[in-house]
Amino acid sequence: MILKDDLFTNSILFDIKELKFGNTELKLKGSFLSKKDGEYISDLDFSANVKYSENLFKKIVRVIQSSDKFIFIRMVCGVLPDCIPPWGIEFENFLFEEAVVWSQKMANRLNAENKQLILNILSKSALSALDFLKIEKIVKEETELIWSLQNIYDGYIIKNDIKYDIMTIIKQEIPVLELAYKYNNDMCPIDIGLQDKNYKYVIPRKKVFLSQNWYNIAKTVKRRITSEYKDTYYTILSGINELIALKYYNQMIKNLAVYRKIESEYSDLTLNDIETQINQYILDNISFFDIAINHMLPEFTEEFLINITMAYETMIPVTKINTEKGINVFFKSDIEDIYNMIKVSKILNKSVSDIIILSKKVSIEQKIPIKLVINSYF
Repeated sequence: MILKDDLFTNSILFDIKELKFGNTELKLKGSFLSKKDGEYISDLDFSANVKYSENLFKKIVRVIQSSDKFIFIRMVCGVLPDCIPPWGIEFENFLFEEAVVWSQKMANRLNAENKQLILNILSKSALSALDFLKIEKIVKEETELIWSLQNIYDGYIIKNDIKYDIMTIIKQEIPVLELAYKYNNDMCPIDIGLQDKNYKYVIPRKKVFLSQNWYNIAKTVKRRITSEYKDTYYTILSGINELIALKYYNQMIKNLAVYRKIESEYSDLTLNDIETQINQYILDNISFFDIAINHMLPEFTEEFLINITMAYETMIPVTKINTEKGINVFFKSDIEDIYNMIKVSKILNKSVSDIIILSKKVSIEQKIPIKLVINSYF
């Protein structure tokens, strides 16, 4: 893994000029810009302003092949059209029975291991939003479209004997090139988003909360807090800098082996082990969210409260077949009570999800507002 310093920064900013696909140079974005010298680099994110065309994709292949500084790994864009979840980008079209039927249908199309994973989830007595997101992730692992350089140059990919045209698939989502940047005797993962402003995409802003990826949730705070709190924010996240870098590095090495048959050494920790440690670190610093909310720019406060409540509630099960449409199937709490729910969870040494479930149960049984139930704990 690579530590950030002036030599590396100057090197990548010079070398990346080799990869010019459109009329403008690639734009560096993401966490690298805010990292301090001496911190591990997780990955490098660039965006390219382009105009989609068959000629553009042929040019991309030629440019990458002519470079000796960058190793092409794959391009990720789209999933098999008949494998898109029926509940929409952020559960806006969710119908419980439809979701279960789709999940069962997808299980029968996957390999034996993934099929069993989905069937195990569906066998639970009650299903939650998080359960359906896990199913979606399992399905996507087998049904997303992975493009080689040859596929990109040809302008199509064949999967299950069906031909998918690149100019059609890019309507689903922004194509992302995954590369490895060679630096001294090491490598660093690079993502390049190919963005055409004439194409409009829905950005799934709530899904990061629904999936309980606490590190990504923490990252959403960055642009929403006042400047005087940002030093504290970066200090907290610096505690997992090496773990984050290790996650991206291991994923790069794994993908190089799978898609390019290039073998390299990597950590014995699995990606799941690393993600578990990262999430636990954020949860151990959960007071960070209390402080962040109190230092948040006013225009973001309500939105963040709603989203963070979703993150806490996402494991609450739907206990009966529910035909109500949309995300409210899962999320019913009074949003303004989230502060107190966090405090009560600390007092009773229970998870916030447990507090929400318990408070709702008492509220229904005693026929009193949930706010009074929560206040009774203090």
